[in-house]
Amino acid sequence: MFTRSAGVAIVCAVLGYGCSLDTSALPPEVVGDASTADSRVRGGDVGPEDGGAGDARTDSSVTPTDSAVVPPDGGCDTSTPCPLGCSVIDPGRCSHLVSSNVDIDYGAVADVMIDSNVDIDTTSCSGGSLPLAMDSGICVLRARTVTIASAVIVRVHGAAPFAVLAADGIQVDGVVDAAARGREPGPGGRSRAMGTDAEDGTGGRHTSSGVADSGGSGAGLCGSGGKGGDAGGNGSQTGAAGAMALGGSFDGRPLRGGGHGGGGRDRTGPGAAGGGGGGAVQLSAGREIVIGATGGVIAGGGGGVGASQSSSDDAVGSGAGGGSGGVILLEAPTVTVAGRLWAPGGGGSATAIPWTDGDGGDDGSLGSAPQPSGGTASSSAAGGGGSGGMGGGAVTIDGEAGGDIFGYPFNGGGGGGGSGCTITRTLAGVAPSGGTHSPAISSSAFRSLALLGTD
Repeated sequence: MFTRSAGVAIVCAVLGYGCSLDTSALPPEVVGDASTADSRVRGGDVGPEDGGAGDARTDSSVTPTDSAVVPPDGGCDTSTPCPLGCSVIDPGRCSHLVSSNVDIDYGAVADVMIDSNVDIDTTSCSGGSLPLAMDSGICVLRARTVTIASAVIVRVHGAAPFAVLAADGIQVDGVVDAAARGREPGPGGRSRAMGTDAEDGTGGRHTSSGVADSGGSGAGLCGSGGKGGDAGGNGSQTGAAGAMALGGSFDGRPLRGGGHGGGGRDRTGPGAAGGGGGGAVQLSAGREIVIGATGGVIAGGGGGVGASQSSSDDAVGSGAGGGSGGVILLEAPTVTVAGRLWAPGGGGSATAIPWTDGDGGDDGSLGSAPQPSGGTASSSAAGGGGSGGMGGGAVTIDGEAGGDIFGYPFNGGGGGGGSGCTITRTLAGVAPSGGTHSPAISSSAFRSLALLGTD
């Protein structure tokens, strides 16, 4: 918001929504049309004679409470709201927020409307006709504005996290679904095929001489995973502890999905697969993000896969752990939520019994409970196995331990996956007042932070 004229001393400082200006060297104010560069722009300060060709680029009458800039005149002096104040780097424009992980393109001019269901594969970074591109290992959609219409589902899956970056605003009235599906992780989440990391659950245990199998433990992220269920009897085994949660300083950088649950176990080796980790989704906008009443972002963990039965009591499998929820990161000067932000852990699965497969744990999907249920143990005349633990979510962000069993057929249930993380970054640094959330706003897995900065 400055006039760039010879002999004008300009002093910039961040003062709330404006900058200060030394006007002592400015020439007299021109009220009518400007035949030369006008140092004090007025509302009607462009006439037909020169069409504004010599008019000032910006308004020099800057005050500390300014919240708008005046761009070059094209017939009249118009103002642009600046929620983050004037730019210190370039006083002729509004300040831009600095986004996490990948940069917003503030020169973007395209307005993207998603009005029908679309499937996005972040491994190839492709999805219909959407303008997607890989940047820093993240599959990114960049535009001026992005709108997802009501009743539309944007299904996202693949190896890379997913980000939507808008120079102006993002409106979500449909659903961005980045949840895991059983063993299949969400975008950027982990599966058993990737090996074991610190946030992944531990597989069930078995001894070569016994028949007892402990359950796999749950994965962790912003909540810890549940312990695998103990198995008693011949060759008894204690279930492994669930994966620990990340520290409280995690703020969505780097952008990553959830861990996978520990697999079940049977006599012959690894049994049922643990649930995949929930996906990683980042929405960043230069002005605002609105999650409408019919909208949502879903990044829940996958439920542990049900254990396999056998006709032999020493070959049935134990329960598998649930995957942890993933990460939802929303950052804009203002974030309004009336819909759902959902990143619970998946439920652990139940052990099998002879002739009957174990019940799988529930995924942390759009329709799930705030704490997805674990698999329910079957029973027979010979006895029953251990049940799976509930996934972490709502206020209880840690996964529940798998069920212990100390009689025939000796196998433990899988632990529930820990809750994922919901992170908002806004100008005020406070949580949204509305919406439905798992993890709950009151929990330590929901983190409300200030913007990283402006430029």
